[in-house]
Amino acid sequence: MLSDLVQKAIGAGDDEVLMVISQKLPDLAEVLVPVGEGASSLIPIISDILVFVEEIVVAQTAADAFCAILPHLSADQIDKKALPLIRKLQEDDLFCASKKVVSKMIISCYPLVPPKVRSELKW
Repeated sequence: MLSDLVQKAIGAGDDEVLMVISQKLPDLAEVLVPVGEGASSLIPIISDILVFVEEIVVAQTAADAFCAILPHLSADQIDKKALPLIRKLQEDDLFCASKKVVSKMIISCYPLVPPKVRSELKW
């Protein structure tokens, strides 16, 4: 399973593998759209990469994947999976939580959420 591969790459510190996976996730999202949870099933994988990887280039690539996947998510999936990840990155002092990475994710999510949520996303 892909999440197992990501966990092994994180454990091994294999940033190159994580970067390639992050680059390919948007392509996978397009295939998953009609299936079950669809593209939202990729958010936990992106979360693991963003939370556990120190290399900023990998974090930026994972954030790019997050932004590319968002249009494939329903409003409910954004509310239940994407927004909690953004909030976690905003609140926790994580390796990747540079303002640039989180800001990119917020900007992509901003037009897809209701006005009340938009005000919560502002830094």
